[in-house]
Amino acid sequence: MGFGLIYWSFELFELSKPLIIRLLIKSAVVGLVFSILTIYSYLKKLKNKGIVINSENLKVKHKKVITTQKNSEEILSIIKLNADFKQLKINKTNNGFKFNTKHSWSSWGEVVEIDIEGENSKNKSIEISSKPKYPLTLFDNGRNKENVEAITAMIKDAA
Repeated sequence: MGFGLIYWSFELFELSKPLIIRLLIKSAVVGLVFSILTIYSYLKKLKNKGIVINSENLKVKHKKVITTQKNSEEILSIIKLNADFKQLKINKTNNGFKFNTKHSWSSWGEVVEIDIEGENSKNKSIEISSKPKYPLTLFDNGRNKENVEAITAMIKDAA
């Protein structure tokens, strides 16, 4: 509907210009309008999720480092108990775990990595990172930040 209105409004007022110029002007205006609508929709979704809109939170790759006394098996069991992550195939890596989330209406999926440093020490440093499955992703609707925050909360809150 929006595209049609913009298209026909140009047709009514731009008949004096050659076809190629009209097409270029229409394409630029329609692209600009839909880009603005997409960005507005994205920012509104982030705000509704309670994510503060700043340069750090608008990135699509998120990472957080925490310390814990839990070992890798305890961390794995905590993650598997969560409803969002329990049906995913979690692979063991040299330093921790890696898994891919499934695609949804708001995302093509994410790659989540949990690296555990100091496995044999009392306090372990855990780096939790989440990034889009597809590297050209510009908008993730806050999914990667949510993944990092959810895993962080699970590990900290587990008794």
